[in-house]
Amino acid sequence: MNMLGHLDLCGYPLIEGWLYCDAAQDEPIRLQIYVGATLIGECVTNRFRKDLQEAGFGTGRCGFSFTVPREHGSADFAQTRLRFADAPVFLMPDESTVIAQRNVPEPGAAVTLKSSG
Repeated sequence: MNMLGHLDLCGYPLIEGWLYCDAAQDEPIRLQIYVGATLIGECVTNRFRKDLQEAGFGTGRCGFSFTVPREHGSADFAQTRLRFADAPVFLMPDESTVIAQRNVPEPGAAVTLKSSG
């Protein structure tokens, strides 16, 4: 069984990446998301990514996206790791993973968006 994947983005509000397992083909793989030792949720690899399809990873439905619950928004996302549910195998950040800053507004706080133009 061969597995390839990457944790592309770690931070609030999203954790995203992809995972392909040749034994699973296009079947969704359940992932548990940890930040440090804390389990913050689960997601599955079922999102289509054209770049992965073109690279030969099945039909390309091996991406994942997880919305981080607000209560974990100020976590240290450099410690993010994804565990294949019920298995001792982890997908972890590397030098090309984007680690978002901890920047969670307080509930009810106004958020100002800046325009680039």
